[in-house]
Amino acid sequence: MAKSVRPAAWLKQLALGVGALGTIVFTTQHVRPVYAGRAPVVRELLERREWGDSALTRAPWAKASDTEVAMMSPQFEIDRRAFMEDLVRTTEITPARADSLATFAVREAYRRRVPPALVFGVMMVENRKLKSSAQSN
Repeated sequence: MAKSVRPAAWLKQLALGVGALGTIVFTTQHVRPVYAGRAPVVRELLERREWGDSALTRAPWAKASDTEVAMMSPQFEIDRRAFMEDLVRTTEITPARADSLATFAVREAYRRRVPPALVFGVMMVENRKLKSSAQSN
């Protein structure tokens, strides 16, 4: 027995197809793709040579051959100030002592070419109260 097709269903499918075709025609005539006529973005990025690793711009201690030059950079003062603020916020020391410790710790971090945050983390693990007479486990 053959299944009969209702004319209403046929008309519905035909109307849907005509609508889809109309949408495609309208879109191709009126919408211009953003990247039409341009090189692929990946190729464009790879061809540009002026960009660099942004982490290195914030880490003069990692790239400078002379640590004295790195300590003269504006980033040294930014790191030292952030270190001091973190010390004041997380410990019970005075701002003056935090400033002194921060200057010493960030200077040593730069000299040893390690992130100042690493030095801060080690200090917090080894001597949370920052007692000068404390001994490491």
